[in-house]
Amino acid sequence: MPRHSRTERSNSTMQFRGTRRLDVRAICDVATPIRKASWIHPYPAKMLGEIAGSIVLSLPVPREPRFPLTMVDPMCGSGTTLLYGLCAGWTVKGFDPNPLAALISRVKIARYEEKTLEFWLQKLAKAILAVRHKDTIALKESDEFASLRYWLWPSVLDEIATFRLALDELSLPTKYRNFLLVAASSSIRPVSKADPEVVPPTISKKTQKALGPGRPRSFFTAFNFQAKKIKSSLLATMLQGLQRHGSRVRCEDARGLDLEGGCADYIIMSPPYFTAHDYVRSVHLELLALGMCSIKELHELRVRTIGSASAYGNRISSLGLYHCDSTIENIRKRHEQRARMLCRYLLQMKDVLSECTRILKPQGSLVIVIGGSTSQGLTVPTAKLIAELCSSVGMQLDSMPVVNAIRSRGFMTRRNVTAGVIEDEWILRFTHSERGGAIPRFT
Repeated sequence: MPRHSRTERSNSTMQFRGTRRLDVRAICDVATPIRKASWIHPYPAKMLGEIAGSIVLSLPVPREPRFPLTMVDPMCGSGTTLLYGLCAGWTVKGFDPNPLAALISRVKIARYEEKTLEFWLQKLAKAILAVRHKDTIALKESDEFASLRYWLWPSVLDEIATFRLALDELSLPTKYRNFLLVAASSSIRPVSKADPEVVPPTISKKTQKALGPGRPRSFFTAFNFQAKKIKSSLLATMLQGLQRHGSRVRCEDARGLDLEGGCADYIIMSPPYFTAHDYVRSVHLELLALGMCSIKELHELRVRTIGSASAYGNRISSLGLYHCDSTIENIRKRHEQRARMLCRYLLQMKDVLSECTRILKPQGSLVIVIGGSTSQGLTVPTAKLIAELCSSVGMQLDSMPVVNAIRSRGFMTRRNVTAGVIEDEWILRFTHSERGGAIPRFT
């Protein structure tokens, strides 16, 4: 543990000054079409629509704006912020290393024609009927399908294999193929043996009793239901009228964005909360069943995902930041591996924030939504650690931090006795330090 001077300690983030506790649901009313579009897929730990809407409406407009403004979400997940940015008339650019998250985000911000969607749904139905049983044997004998036999019935695996072969037979535009894949991915969990009330796939005793003997549910029936629901959500008049302005989503890591420096007017992101959720584990059924990842690629994705509980890092190294180093050291005294995990997480986030600093315009705003957590019975003040990291890469708080109480929404707010409950999430807005005029709100 490195020594820090009294000056360094006084500049560290022990307490935020002047925080505001708000219930964003009470101050932001989200239009029904936008809310429905946000929930086209049960991807875990979505940002609350009211939070995304409140952020978009509160951001300052540049003095001499050149429209459309550009918003980047380097950790876009299932694309909630991208959808709300699109509604504001912005060009939105999203990045996420998880193939399923990137896929859902692409579908959320795309414009679809009803007749064209119907055409490809009918073509898919005909292609499914044309697939012969023997054609699916090789796919069902793959390692990916073998790993799914514990979770899915043989008849469900047959239907998924048939769907994949039928889809491969169609020469359809990418955005319509994405639509069909999102509908399919939404259908896998409901027809699996996993408990629908637990976010990471788990076959609980309650689920085993409820399933009992009998015919399993049909993947095709679930797919038709999901496709109809998603189509209805995305074809809303309000969404059809939005301008896309070259908006796009890429399956890339936030630590190496394919963007020019100083291109973003706004960056809005909600990084993975430390040890709160294993995104890859939660969607591994969908990734494997639809061929988005091999087993090897799935493992690699889980290891390199920021905040992953499956990767501890090689050793504990100093960040040169008092509060970050102190928190790591306090946890190390109780659990070496957890301390290494936190050190790795903070180093990864520092790389992300350095990229944000690079791509943000001089007058731009960076907004981070982050929740605190506990580890080994100790509080991990993630928001304050992130603020300290931002300060180290040349960013400063530009407005009073906002605290919003979490109501569980597909989010693992309790893990075990030592992990505790994630009760609040913080909304922090930063600007480049050289802008001046803003007083840091932490001491």
